[in-house]
Amino acid sequence: MSVLILVLSSHVPPYGKLYEGQRRTWDSLAVPGVETQFYFCETWDTYTPFRPALDEALRKSWTHLFRTNSSSYVDKRMLLEFVAGMPTERCYCGISGHFHGIPYTSGSGTLLSRDAVQIIRAALDRPIDLPGECEDVFMGKALHAAGVAVTPGAQRFDYWASERRGPLPDVFHYRCKGLAPNGSRRDLEAFDDIHRMKLAKAVSG
Repeated sequence: MSVLILVLSSHVPPYGKLYEGQRRTWDSLAVPGVETQFYFCETWDTYTPFRPALDEALRKSWTHLFRTNSSSYVDKRMLLEFVAGMPTERCYCGISGHFHGIPYTSGSGTLLSRDAVQIIRAALDRPIDLPGECEDVFMGKALHAAGVAVTPGAQRFDYWASERRGPLPDVFHYRCKGLAPNGSRRDLEAFDDIHRMKLAKAVSG
């Protein structure tokens, strides 16, 4: 098993700092079998960079793709362990919701097998299907039309959703999007805190 982490990012503030924070924390840790690829959107039209990002991804060798965004911290080692228990075909795993009755998974973290990514890429070439909604809803619509259901077992911990600050839950995906009382983003604070705890746990064994 191998994984490509595909991260939607941007150089537009505050996302440039989030990109730097991801590179400095979780993406600084090399794990054999896991590669990270960033793609950058400078406007709300994310589909323009999404097409070439998928084309580049499909030229690489991997069994699963984890599509995430600028607000996520990813434990690469745990992601690889999680993928070992996932199907290699028709895999579409993430925190699920519905859009007009059609199931889709949150864009903060979606795990896809290679054939599922190929279905999504082909759908982007059909102009009649190009959406007015976000990438996560579009991916759900494309896979639903192809008869691919959401795969159960998704992992995600929302860092700012809990008042508890203690040992991290053993998951591979941490959603770090948060706002301070003054309205500023707190994602970097979460990245650094999670990274500190991960490194301390690694040292302690």
